[in-house]
Amino acid sequence: MAPVRYHQRERVASPIPPSAACPIRWIAAQIPNRGRPPPGADPESTRTAITDRVTLLADVAEIVSRSHDLDETLGNVVDLVAKRLDADVCSIYLIGADMRELTLSATIGLNRESVGRVHLPVGEGLVGLAAELRKPVVTDNAEAHPKYKYFPETGEERYRTLMAAPLVVRGATIGVLVVQTRESRLFESSDVDIFQTCAQLIAPVVINARLLSLVGESEEQIEASARELARHGVPAAIREEPTSERGSL
Repeated sequence: MAPVRYHQRERVASPIPPSAACPIRWIAAQIPNRGRPPPGADPESTRTAITDRVTLLADVAEIVSRSHDLDETLGNVVDLVAKRLDADVCSIYLIGADMRELTLSATIGLNRESVGRVHLPVGEGLVGLAAELRKPVVTDNAEAHPKYKYFPETGEERYRTLMAAPLVVRGATIGVLVVQTRESRLFESSDVDIFQTCAQLIAPVVINARLLSLVGESEEQIEASARELARHGVPAAIREEPTSERGSL
């Protein structure tokens, strides 16, 4: 599936709920175990780490909330996440309309020519595994993992560590956020938590773009796409036949 482009003037719905009195506090609340540093941890380092995580989530939320173009939004997100997590690669894979295949849709670090050309079924490779399990997959030696699948067009053979987190909407995977590093690296549980939260912040703009992409399609295509989304737990409006003339006298 080629990346969806749209240029709506409306702002997409923010991932931060309107009921949140303080957006920054709401974002901080999404980080598990915040305020409970491990025994022996330096208090100043702990405060700095928590501040960095909250800032990352706030910046991702800001990018998503002012999104007008999906490609641009995803590009900004992968650039930001790669820098903040000190990763050599950050990529986003989006699921197709059939909800069965993932496509590389944005990346920094992998070969740009592979965007839109790398496809893998849900359940295949480490990225597909994260999509299938609907939970993060982390390894410091990707090539040694039994689910590893190599895509030569990406140039990913240079990267050893991989962390993948699914974008989930109402229990359905609609994409996967991935970071990779050249050197072997052990991601802490706090890194995994913040990464998964980033994925969840991205999910709303992706599903909104998916629904907006149906504009201009035939009625049959709209109904087929909407039903496929609904079958996986993602509701979408399906046009019904007018009933005003039914049973008319």
